[in-house]
Amino acid sequence: MTLIAQIEIKNKNFGDYKYDRTTMSISHGHVIIGDDVIWKGNVKARDTYRMTVITKVSSSGLLDASRLSSDIGSGVLMLNSEARLKGKIYLIKIWGIEL
Repeated sequence: MTLIAQIEIKNKNFGDYKYDRTTMSISHGHVIIGDDVIWKGNVKARDTYRMTVITKVSSSGLLDASRLSSDIGSGVLMLNSEARLKGKIYLIKIWGIEL
């Protein structure tokens, strides 16, 4: 199955936020069924950056297929996603100052 996720990175700081490459994982229960890369980037000060991540997910690693079947049968499939961004906030910018 292909999952299309909308992600928002909100920067509430007064400086630009530059983050490193990381992995977003998708799980059903406590089992990871898919993951994808969030590439390094930056978010301007007090701004929100939106992106779309397209991930292939598979139930092949699930040991309890009966739970998955009952979830699908109920019409609701609960999935969790997690990504931890590590980066730095850049607060001071000097624009062409001549002394």
